[in-house]
Amino acid sequence: MAKRRTSADYEKKAADAKARETYYRTRPARPRGGNTVNQRDDATYIYRSLFLKFTSTPGDNTSSDHLPFRVSVGQASIAKVPVNVAGLLPTNTTSVNTSLARPIRGSGMKPSAARWYNGTGTPVPRTTAYGTKWIQYYDNAAGAAQSHYSVPLSRAAGDFGIADIQTTFNSIFSDANRATLLGAKNGRAELDIEYASTFFSTTT
Repeated sequence: MAKRRTSADYEKKAADAKARETYYRTRPARPRGGNTVNQRDDATYIYRSLFLKFTSTPGDNTSSDHLPFRVSVGQASIAKVPVNVAGLLPTNTTSVNTSLARPIRGSGMKPSAARWYNGTGTPVPRTTAYGTKWIQYYDNAAGAAQSHYSVPLSRAAGDFGIADIQTTFNSIFSDANRATLLGAKNGRAELDIEYASTFFSTTT
């Protein structure tokens, strides 16, 4: 049974919201220009959709294949989970019809993906600029390139389903690999299954 919230819980929530509002309303304006933007180290790969399929022969579902998309993936993530493990393909592959592959960004679809962060050995209490508190469980120690990672998960060939994506995720974060990817303590990994917005409309 869920814990029933008390009036004190709601009062604290309201006070935190008020403090946040006051901070953003009164903080000094940020200086314009002069900032350096680091180039992203992403590379593009071919991702075969879990759910969307196509066929070159209308009505012939026996020849259908998973629709390819182009996805950008950070090289820091690929260094942790190689392309062949994630089931991605190079853009010059001849095993799928890459002429059909459009960028997944802006398509309205989110790919199946593993997301994880490297945990810190000791959780660190933090305080926001407006006074609320939170606990940091991820490791961003000095010298660490980054703490959070993500990589799309697919299959490079053949038909596949949700169970296959789950199997890939489980193998990536197996007992043998878990500490390497997540750290000895407080790391976390999650699996997102591909989804896209769908809608129906009436005609006049």
